[in-house]
Amino acid sequence: MEQYNDQPKMYPSPGEAFGILILTFFLTILLVPALRMAFGFDPQSKWSLFWSELFMIVPAVVILARRRYSLSMVLRLRPVSGRVLLLSVFIGFTLSIIGDELERLTHFILPLPKELESLFSSELLKNILTANSLPEWILLIATLMIFAGLFEEMLFRGMLQNALEDRMDITRAVISTAIIFSLIHFNPYWVVPIAILGVFLGVLAWKSQSIFPSAIVHAVNNGMALLAANLPEERTQIFVWNGHVHPLILLAAGVGLYYGMRLFYRFVEEDTEIPTFLNQPL
Repeated sequence: MEQYNDQPKMYPSPGEAFGILILTFFLTILLVPALRMAFGFDPQSKWSLFWSELFMIVPAVVILARRRYSLSMVLRLRPVSGRVLLLSVFIGFTLSIIGDELERLTHFILPLPKELESLFSSELLKNILTANSLPEWILLIATLMIFAGLFEEMLFRGMLQNALEDRMDITRAVISTAIIFSLIHFNPYWVVPIAILGVFLGVLAWKSQSIFPSAIVHAVNNGMALLAANLPEERTQIFVWNGHVHPLILLAAGVGLYYGMRLFYRFVEEDTEIPTFLNQPL
């Protein structure tokens, strides 16, 4: 009996996983003023963002380890083949283009009220994402592409989605995780594009049983935003048509996403010999 009790448990309950997320969120909020008091960091500075993203995974890892969960299983740290990872880069580019257009449509349908401009201004985000030197480029790449891409996927497509999959069908688990993921960004103009991105991230993680493909897609999406914030406006205008992503580019992204996902399913099935797409709720 003692040996059985020493075995790691499978997955946390949905309530337990959500509680860890809430605790992580509040501890991260408290970290920013602590950094300001200790080191004088501006709450809206690149360094505050860096330490917040780096710290994000710590509470979950500590709690899950203390409760004797298998971190590799709960957080979906299963390795995948190189071709799956390369294909994930391509899927990330297509989703970034589609997500850009979805955000433009959201602003077009629901223009930003003047009284909310200070809260959801794109200029504020652009100032944080603008790199003025090589060290700032390294800092932002580490923050947005490595830490945010990997740690947020470990929390959401790993811990939370795994907990939901253990208690409900895969469709509801993926959609629920995507909605929570979009809401936690606290920007109403990002809810739709991030939720749709989250659905694809959830499918990639579920199909491969690994967060590495979704982490790469997440990293590419953040990297595209970082690149757009640092390119001169005249260079980005070649991709724009009447305030929207050029229809031909959008069409190419849609076709690329469709065939990219088909290849992803094929590669994962060949690599892991798991059931086909038609046999699953999604």
